[in-house]
Parts: sequence; C-alpha cells; structure tokens
Amino acid sequence: MDIKILRTVSEPCNIVYTKDWKHEIENIVGTVVLFMDRRVREIYGTPKIEGLVFDVEAKDECKNIEHYTRFVHEMNTHRIDSYATVVSIGGGSVSNLAGFIAGTYKRGIRFVTVPTTLLSMTDACISYKQAINTACGKNQIGCYKVPLYIYIFQPFLETLEKRFISDGYAEVIKHGICENFDIESDDCISKTILVKSEHLKNDPFELHPILMYGHQYGHAIEYLSKDRYYHGESVNIGMIATSHVGYALGIHGVGLIKKHKTVSDTFNLPKMFSCGTDFTLNDVMRCMYNDKSVKGGHVYFSFGEGLVNDVQCVHDESIHHGLNKVCLDRMIFRNGYEMHKIAFGTCDIPAGGVYGAIKTGYRTIDCASFYGNERMIGREISLCIEEGICERKDLFIIGKLWNDQHERVEEACRESIHNMGIGYFDMYLMHWPVTYIEGARVGEADVVDVFTKMKLLEGTLCNNVGVSNFEIEHLEKIVHLKPAMNQIELHPHFQQRDLVDYCDTHFINVMAYSPMSLTAIADETIISIAGKYNTTPHAIILSWVLHTAALTVKSMHHQEENLTSMHIMTEDDFDAIEEKNIRTIQKR
Repeated sequence: MDIKILRTVSEPCNIVYTKDWKHEIENIVGTVVLFMDRRVREIYGTPKIEGLVFDVEAKDECKNIEHYTRFVHEMNTHRIDSYATVVSIGGGSVSNLAGFIAGTYKRGIRFVTVPTTLLSMTDACISYKQAINTACGKNQIGCYKVPLYIYIFQPFLETLEKRFISDGYAEVIKHGICENFDIESDDCISKTILVKSEHLKNDPFELHPILMYGHQYGHAIEYLSKDRYYHGESVNIGMIATSHVGYALGIHGVGLIKKHKTVSDTFNLPKMFSCGTDFTLNDVMRCMYNDKSVKGGHVYFSFGEGLVNDVQCVHDESIHHGLNKVCLDRMIFRNGYEMHKIAFGTCDIPAGGVYGAIKTGYRTIDCASFYGNERMIGREISLCIEEGICERKDLFIIGKLWNDQHERVEEACRESIHNMGIGYFDMYLMHWPVTYIEGARVGEADVVDVFTKMKLLEGTLCNNVGVSNFEIEHLEKIVHLKPAMNQIELHPHFQQRDLVDYCDTHFINVMAYSPMSLTAIADETIISIAGKYNTTPHAIILSWVLHTAALTVKSMHHQEENLTSMHIMTEDDFDAIEEKNIRTIQKR
C-alpha cells in the first residue's frame, strides 16, 4: 500500500504499511531502546538491535510515573544518549509510555512505533500525543512527540484475542458514525487509519471535536475500572452515553442511540458498565472534570452524525443523565447523591425481610407511610447498623407522602423519619397526584402547591424529592421545580414509552415498581430470550428494566439473583421485548 506522508509544524511522520516489521527495526542506525509488549515478544520474538530491551505489561495502569521513572533511570544507567531511538512495539499503553519517554528524555530523542493491536493501529499510535496516568486520572502528564515512523503490520491482528479485536473497533465505530462511512465494510480499518491521519495532518495537536467523541466518559470509566473495561470498550460506552445526552438536549434524534447499540452488538462491545465496589459515579464525575476537554471549569462534548464540528458546554445534569443511561448498578442525582439502582420494596414484607435484604447486599430501601410498617423497618435497619452490616450513610432510604397528608407535608415527613429512626430520607416522594380526605379520593391534588412544600424539605429532612405515579400532564405542572424521580409501574407488558421519554428529556430519573408482571414472566418471547442466555425470565425482565430505569423488587426468593441479574441483551432482544407492550393506559 502507498505510504501516507504526514506533515506537521516540526518534523515529518511516515505511516508505512510493511511486510517485515522486524527488518524495519533492525535497520535503525545507532542505539535502540526497545519497549516491547511481553505477549508480543513471546509470540514473535525480539528484533536484533544494539541497545536496551524492556518488557512492558500491556495494561493502562502500567503507563504511570513510577514506570516512567524506573525506565528513565535504567536508560541513564546504561548511558543512553540523545542520539538513540526509542521504539515501541505493542498497543496504545506501551506506545504512550515509550512515546512520553522519547519526548522527554534528554529533552527529546527519536521515536518509532509499531502498533500491534487494532486499537493502536486506528487511534493511539496514529497520534503525536504521548502521555502517562497519575492518581488524578488518565493521561494527566504528557507531551507532543512526532513518531519518525509508524509501521503498520496487519498480520499482528491474526494473533489477537477476540476481545482486543472488538476493543479496536470502537475507534472504527467513532470515525464511521462521525464521518458517515460504512462501519462494516471490508476496508473499514484502512478507512479509519486514513481518516485519522488526515485529521492529524491538518490538526497535529488533535483538537478536532471528532477525536473527543465519547472520550470524556470513556477515559474516566477506563481509568477507574483498572482495565476491567479496556479503552475501546470504555469509549464505546462513552459514545452511547453521549448519544443519550445529545438526544435529551434535542441535538439529534433517538436513531443515533439505536445505531450505536446495534453496531455495538455487531462488534461485541459493551453498551453499559457497572461500578461494582471499585468506584462510584461521583468518582466518574471527578475524573471527567480532570479531562483535557474541560475549559473554564466546564466539560465540553462533541456529538456524532455530522455534528462534530462544534463542541458544547455540557452541565452536570446532562452528564448525570448520560451516566444513568449506561450504568447498570448506580444512579446519580442532580445534587450528587447516588443510589443503587436495585431497591428492596417493603410493601407487605414480613418481619425480617428488610434485615435479610440488607444483609444480602441491598442498599436502597423503598418505603411508604401507607405500607404501615415504618417502625418494623426502622428496627431492622438499626439492627443492621448495630451489627456492622452497614452504616446509615451506605443506605439510600426512600419514603412517600400519602394522599391524605398534602396539607401537612413537613409534619408527615418528620413523623415517618421518627417512626423509622433514620434521621433523614435520601428521597421523599409524593405518592400519587390525587388527594384523599378521610380515606376517600376527592380528585386531583394541587401538585404545584404540594410539591413546592416538599422542595422546602430538600437539604434538611431529605436529600432529594420526587414523585410517584405521575403522568405527563402532572409532570408538566412541576417540571420547573425539577423533581429528582418519578416512580412508576413499568414492565415489558406496560412500557409507558411516552412517559419515560418525557422524563428522559427533562432529566427526571425513572424508577420502576411491579416489574414482575405475571403475564410478562409467562411470555413466550421472554422465556425464549432467557433460554438464550441460560437464565430465568425473572432475570431477563430485570435486565430489560435496568436498561431504562432503576427498579424496586420485593421477592423474598430471588434476592441474590436480583443483585446479579445484569445481562446485556442484544438490540434484537430488546426489539422483541418492546413488541410486548400490551397495556397502554396506566392504572389509576
């Protein structure tokens, strides 16, 4: 293939498609300092060079200040001078580390890179940016160092594990969507390299918005997960999150979200992530605010499909929305409070149920004064705290204002807190948009008046306030007051798409109750999908809901299964389930 010559303000960089990468390295004149991926070295052997050879473990966490210092010390010990050439043979992490050393050692020495993964061929090595990580985040210390040559040897891809191939396709997807070329074509890889090199020629400092797409989220997820999610996997999740933000802001249609998810299935890339016990969504936010895309204290996003020539300042509310749409196990609210997405519901729960749930691992507890069991729940929460199972701050406790308490909002909230002995609610919901007097329904509530009173509790008796069972007509009256949540009935046979969409575009988080409808559990399509993943219909329904909302469950028989039922289904599976939307009118 033709050699593509790139020009910068400083020195030339050649991208060379080679048939003999070892020959290219062995013909470098002078001393060579070789940084080589350990696995690549085991498979292909080491080129014959005069100089030093360093084994590098191909993990992003290895490109840090400690490794940098150690390697530079070794180079000084062996009297490597400024006429030497640093050569990287490996993926992006190896190339970044070696490139940063080449850019800073003796104020800069020659640099040659041989990318061995699809991701490094399409992104990391087609770059002048070299960087290492710090405790603050990914790529926090770096420089611009132009490689003298980038040698592309495509047979490296034949020995890559499938996961690394999938990981590399994230950059193909990014460029394909933003530049409108066929992501699944036979030449999609070479097109991606060409597109990236053209950008580099005209934009050596890589300031073009296309290069940022999905990376604000992606860098944070990758760094915090410590290689549980690779770079391409993290960026793919980041692009999906960004597409949700773009849709909520009215920048593009829902089709882009669907497109991202469909091609993710094609290339076996994750569409969502879980924090687990490794990190929180607040940790993700902190990392995002350390990203290079931050200007003047604000995060700037680029958006796909022809919208990449501009960047927009994106506020926390929008960033939270994107995170909530792609995180399986946590949800973050406007004020930074977090909630585990799977809550334990307490309606009609027998004694010991809440204690058992917390001991199993539940940390979100959904309560209501109407359930008549606040004192029992409070005793079991206190017992868990006394036994050291959890602390109060670990729990996210939801309470609800019943329909006959609209004239005494604060008093009702205080009574519930007192009955439970919990000090405060993490979320307090208006239970229904209707009013009862002496047990009888008398009509629609003055939702503006009631919710305004509830907002006054925020920051004192509760951390967040929201609503339950509100339809669009009710939400429209209070959307300016920014309810944090709408808890609604939601399951495959009652999907409430218009209501969920309204909540999404107004940054109101959705929480589902009654997800286990008997008709849905017995649905043949759902049973078939469960068989495909060797799991239960119960687990498939939970997974479906978690892709849309948080949820509350109260099964005493599936507690552990509920917490681990986070299957990532294909878009075909979702399409099949979405056809099961039977009921269209919410129960009142």
